[in-house]
Amino acid sequence: MSARSFRIGLAGLYLGSLAINIACAWTLGATGILSGEETSVSLRDPFFLELRQQYDTICTNIAGHIFYWLGQQLAPAPSLFFGRYEKALAMALVPVFVALYLARRPRVSQATALLTAALLALMPGFFLFAPIATENGLECLPGMAALWLAASERPTVRWLAAPLASWTALTYGAGIAFVPAIVCQVIASERASFSARRALIWIAGFAAPWLVPFVIWKNQPHLLTGGGTLSDLPTLFHHTAQLAREAALRGGSYYYFADFPALSQPLLALAVLGAAAWLGVRREHAPVLVGFAASVAIYLLSGREVGMRRGVPIVVYSITLLGLAWPLLRRFQLHAPLARGAVALCFVVGAIELSITCARFADGTWRVPLDFDFQVRPGMTMPETYRYLLLHPEAINEAYEPERTWTALHFLARQLPEPAAAAFSRAAVAERLQR
Repeated sequence: MSARSFRIGLAGLYLGSLAINIACAWTLGATGILSGEETSVSLRDPFFLELRQQYDTICTNIAGHIFYWLGQQLAPAPSLFFGRYEKALAMALVPVFVALYLARRPRVSQATALLTAALLALMPGFFLFAPIATENGLECLPGMAALWLAASERPTVRWLAAPLASWTALTYGAGIAFVPAIVCQVIASERASFSARRALIWIAGFAAPWLVPFVIWKNQPHLLTGGGTLSDLPTLFHHTAQLAREAALRGGSYYYFADFPALSQPLLALAVLGAAAWLGVRREHAPVLVGFAASVAIYLLSGREVGMRRGVPIVVYSITLLGLAWPLLRRFQLHAPLARGAVALCFVVGAIELSITCARFADGTWRVPLDFDFQVRPGMTMPETYRYLLLHPEAINEAYEPERTWTALHFLARQLPEPAAAAFSRAAVAERLQR
């Protein structure tokens, strides 16, 4: 494949992945509900970022706050669901970086890299989280970008992976799984030119992003833990069984409400385990194997609201492992036509699961919960209720949680003329929330 054909393939990969994510975001909005966590992450936390305040000790993902704050500044028009479409745009880049990384690996052709990345876009454990306006899954974008940079032949480009690795961990706690993979890739890439001076440069690059929360937040920052806790030994066994069920059999955890597994089908999950075992003896594939093991460990060790919301990196690494293993099948007669038929089946099943997801989003069978105090007015949807409250702020009473409601109105008030918008200015809302 020529360089031009590969670039065209990458563009097509992004557009196809974006179309999948936008379809999920559009149909998810059919019920007109933005969940409490989505409201917190995409609207409340960016508001407090402007005040240079960490809202709560569980709101530790400052890179995610900055992501949604930037989305607010760039949004062409204020919309309650802007965060879903912003995240859909960003998550469509993850398969692109998977393809770019695979194309740099030994024996992996560009066509195989593109095909593997396209399969990732059709994994339920990926596309189900792509339109939900939280940080879950967002860590995979800087994580895979950093892994790709770390595999570069140019030392200057490789160094950019250091700050991006830290940014991954600051995006969402599960992003920590990318850090050992990136370090492993850097060690593999830097063997010939490693020195104490370069080590200090790498350490400085890794440390720099950790200064950001201390510079922005005026109150004492809490980092990394978020709403998670460490699981105890009995819980660890339970999480192991839950991961096996969610990855290979069916979903059923917080935000992962699908009837089908994160890896689409049991045979694909078994293929991932086989690929991990097969590639384990090959040093050049150590970064992805280390990252896969780290992502599994984070899933198992996390307490409180465990589930695939913390396991999106597992899905990304799993498909990447399959892409690395595919060229090795040439040693066997299985490579064609049986293996190609299996790949085609994976795409067909993934497409069917996507269509079922969109249908169930659209009819409200699967929906995000209205899990905070917000009284949708009779005969109205949530967006219509917000528009009503913009015109009648006196109607905001104890039926509406103040922080989420007022910070959402602060953003939505940009559509109002100046005199009316003044009641929802940053200063006015901050003053109300201090009462």
